[in-house]
Amino acid sequence: VEYGYDGYVVNGQYPKKSIYGYEDKGLSYIMTILNYEDIEEGVRNVNDKLKPILREYNYNGFFSTEIIRDKSGKDYLIDFTARNGSPPSELYTTMMTNLGDVIYYGSIGELIEPKYISNFGMQLKLHSEFALKNYYNIYFDNSIRDNIFLPYSCKINDKYYIVPQEFCNNYVGSIVVYGE
Repeated sequence: VEYGYDGYVVNGQYPKKSIYGYEDKGLSYIMTILNYEDIEEGVRNVNDKLKPILREYNYNGFFSTEIIRDKSGKDYLIDFTARNGSPPSELYTTMMTNLGDVIYYGSIGELIEPKYISNFGMQLKLHSEFALKNYYNIYFDNSIRDNIFLPYSCKINDKYYIVPQEFCNNYVGSIVVYGE
């Protein structure tokens, strides 16, 4: 299990409310919204070390860190992703009610505090070996459409089809849920 920071930064500044979660690599992600100062110290330490670099490069945008802790309790940054990671971007962008403002104002250097629908969420990733080389129809009840993400899909005559990708990727989508 990895832990880390998922969210955004504007010129080295982090929002007061932040996403904090755990990933079962490539399978699922569970998160909560916390006050930044309540995030685990190892995550804040990594973020603090990244602040001057992010400020120097005028980086304003989403990013994720993956951190592991060894048996002695020392934390190691193993991955920095300067984009919306997957997971959990499908989840937190669904939960953020002012996503457009966060992106727009962040792009011009102004940190906007995010507003979230709830404090807890989970994302389950869907995989299919069949999808590596084949189109296939995926079914779900339309009442949960807002909770389904199908990045490699098309819709033909009210049916959703997963489209195979040139790169070997068996990820076909995600289900997201949130609540208190």
